[in-house]
Amino acid sequence: MIVYPSEYIYPKVAEMLRQHATVVDNFHRIEEIDAIILWNISVTAEMMDRAKKLKVIAKHGIGATELAAATLKKEGYLPEVDLYKLLDNLDQELIPAMTAYHYHVAVDPVALMLGLAGCHSNYLPMFRKVAEEEHVSLLRLIADGSVIDRKAPSETLVRQVAAQIR
Repeated sequence: MIVYPSEYIYPKVAEMLRQHATVVDNFHRIEEIDAIILWNISVTAEMMDRAKKLKVIAKHGIGATELAAATLKKEGYLPEVDLYKLLDNLDQELIPAMTAYHYHVAVDPVALMLGLAGCHSNYLPMFRKVAEEEHVSLLRLIADGSVIDRKAPSETLVRQVAAQIR
């Protein structure tokens, strides 16, 4: 098993990891990596596409439910979980409520969806505008619209997708 820890890991934990896996310090052979342990890096859709052997992405510290759910859904697991509802709740309810306590999520739901969908953030203002005007989930709009065109979605396309979601 090949594991990539993105940042510093406590030395005793790193040593235990090395006893059970080959630990690499870069993504040069991402096609061979089985597991990524991250703290503060992004894993993009392109990286996920290239990481053919990747089985798990783990987060330092407390687990990020939304990240685990998104990864498992992408691989065809958790059919009973409504990822958009989970992420919308996090984005619209929990994050604003926890701001007063200086809490921040491991992965911003919008950034997570952009990464999963392979959609460039340049299109985010357009997606936000259409989602608000059409009263649909921004995250689902990004995901569904990107299935059709993730490189250069037009506003016309995004509005058509929004109409299908409603």
